[in-house]
Amino acid sequence: MGNAIRFRKWLGVVLAIIIIFAGVVYALRFNGRIIFPASIVVVCVFFVSGFILFRAGNRRQHKYIKELVQNEQTLQQRERYLAALNNAGSLLLKAGRKVPCQEFINAIGPAYNASRTYLFFNDRDNDGRLLMSQVAEWCADGIKFEIDNPLLQDLSYEENFPRWQKILSRGDIISGRVADFSVAERDILEPQGILSILIVPLFIDNDFIGFIGFDNCVDDQGWGLAEQKYLTTAANLLSQALKRSRAEESLRQEHCRFATVMDSLDIMIFASDMQTHELIFLNKLAKEILGDNIGRPCWQILQKGQTGPCDFCTNHHLLDNDGRPSSPHIRESRNSMTGRWYQCHEQAIVWPDGRLVRLQIATDITQVKQAAIEKLALQEKLMRSRKMEAIGLMAGGVAHDLNNILSGIVGYPDLLLMQVPEDSKLRRPIEEIQKSGHRAAEVVADLLTVARGVAAGREICNLNTLAGEYLNSLECRNLKLLHPNLTCTSELEPDLLNISCSSVHIKKCIMNLMINAAEAISGDGSIIISTENKYVDKPISENCYMEKGEYAVLSLTDTGSGISKEDINCIFEPFYTKKVLGRSGTGLGLAVVWNTVQDHGGGVTVESGDKGTNFELYFPATREGLNEQIKSVRLDELMGHGDEILVIDDEALQQDIATNMLTALGYQVDSVSSGEEAIEYLKKNSVDLLVLDMIMDPGIGGLETYKQVIDLYPGQKAIIASGFSENNDVKNIQKIGAGQFVKKPYTINQIGVAVRQALYE
Repeated sequence: MGNAIRFRKWLGVVLAIIIIFAGVVYALRFNGRIIFPASIVVVCVFFVSGFILFRAGNRRQHKYIKELVQNEQTLQQRERYLAALNNAGSLLLKAGRKVPCQEFINAIGPAYNASRTYLFFNDRDNDGRLLMSQVAEWCADGIKFEIDNPLLQDLSYEENFPRWQKILSRGDIISGRVADFSVAERDILEPQGILSILIVPLFIDNDFIGFIGFDNCVDDQGWGLAEQKYLTTAANLLSQALKRSRAEESLRQEHCRFATVMDSLDIMIFASDMQTHELIFLNKLAKEILGDNIGRPCWQILQKGQTGPCDFCTNHHLLDNDGRPSSPHIRESRNSMTGRWYQCHEQAIVWPDGRLVRLQIATDITQVKQAAIEKLALQEKLMRSRKMEAIGLMAGGVAHDLNNILSGIVGYPDLLLMQVPEDSKLRRPIEEIQKSGHRAAEVVADLLTVARGVAAGREICNLNTLAGEYLNSLECRNLKLLHPNLTCTSELEPDLLNISCSSVHIKKCIMNLMINAAEAISGDGSIIISTENKYVDKPISENCYMEKGEYAVLSLTDTGSGISKEDINCIFEPFYTKKVLGRSGTGLGLAVVWNTVQDHGGGVTVESGDKGTNFELYFPATREGLNEQIKSVRLDELMGHGDEILVIDDEALQQDIATNMLTALGYQVDSVSSGEEAIEYLKKNSVDLLVLDMIMDPGIGGLETYKQVIDLYPGQKAIIASGFSENNDVKNIQKIGAGQFVKKPYTINQIGVAVRQALYE
């Protein structure tokens, strides 16, 4: 078009020159005569036509230039819009989880010749009403910022812009002069200096979430369709970024919730690749226990000493024949890394990347296992207690009769020996009869001990002293004679704490352990007796629980052949023995040890192997001092002064033995066979001392008899003689005034000491 305009313009110029030139030639041709009027007219016509053509060409050229300028401005504006969109899009793509709203507004604001560009987000109040709040703003030079205007925060659509809510909610644009808006809308917009406005809505999945606004505060010129198109594109970019941000935030929150749940569980959860065995997930507890070892093979982390997949790996249980995940597998196992028991729920799952993964949930059941072990131990202890109870019933049923019978075997020899000369041939047989009676009495005492009724009093002793007494005893010397290749040494704690015990039974425990150790050694060997102080604050073995506190510990270690695993759990049972019949022992030795320690509130441990056996006996320690030692008393020092004594016993033999012994000691003695007879006797007679049996059948027992006696004679002196243990009845009768307890069968010396102390001390 530009070439055509230029052609017309210069065509007029050329025609004018040609006409002028033709007129000059014509005038000269006719020798200066007057130009013919027609030629003049032609010249004028051509000149005017050329001038008109020249002016028309200029006007068309000016219009064309103006259109070129306008097109150039449009192209520049378009490039500016596109550049703004490109910058805004780059910002949104480079942004992380948080959308840079202010930077986005700063990028698009200057490009659209707006005075103010801003971003509002929607929210709802407690009543569900839709509210708008300004969150970002850009302003041109000289334009006032409204970002801090409190009126633009939590602004209700319903109360202030109901028309906007309706239009924007359906996705339409609001554009126009503010002067044409409603009064309520102008009251909010005009104070901000807004003359024209463009509002583009923001949506996420058909949810109206806010809008982008463009203000013109210079004039009331609006925005064209092209600008609205670009601005709508900008709004869509922001909507997509916000949607992506919300999705990422939702995913992050979901992950946080998942991680919080996984990490709050008091169980280990981990996942491993079923092909490579690499750990790909560990929850918090698993990381704390096993370390953050994601990427390492599970068999390296979960078990000690593994050089490859575990033999008990259950991966093959978790897939069906087609290699697809099947039902879960549940098992219990002990982890060699932690030393604890776990119940493992395992299942194959498909990981998000498509690989098969073993998910394992391991619940610590160590306490449950320990409780099961303790329950089993308690059941075994109950069975043992019932066995002891059965033996106790048996022992209790025969002890009274046996002790009465043995009283004659032990007591009569004392009386006979007082009358037989030292050189008599009868003296040795009588002494052997007496020794046999004492040995028989010890067997009965062992039965009572096994029956958990220690027939002896308690006193403050030291294990060092008791061990030393045994090592210097005749029994120990005889044991060494039977085992000449045996070496016996002691390692005693110098500051060993004292214990409250029955010294007779503690020494019997030492003797029984020594005999068992000696018989376990064939040829050369050694036995070490040691003592030490220990503080116990946890079980000393799986089935031995004691109160926390200080204990004096007696240990006996031998170098014998040891005890087999099959036998070690049975060695404390009565009559359980591996000894050759008739060689030694009754099968009660270790049962006496176990029951004696239990009666004293302690515990026993035993460890055995190819190199020997070690027993440890724990006794509760005391800070009390040792009891004064009782000096041995000669028979002439036990003689009485004719004091009157009443023997109360339901056995005629026992009455006779007691009467003869006490008469020999210089007392006046009478006897009755029941508590009822004793009460009737005492109603008519008074005595200085009662020798009282505890169990008399039929009729009232010793405790009830003594209660009725002290009603008649308050302060009546008495001693107790019984074949049973020093039980609660004995302690109760001693509390109300009775004196010493003498265990049947007794010697003349024992009964004499008890009577003398009751009468004269």
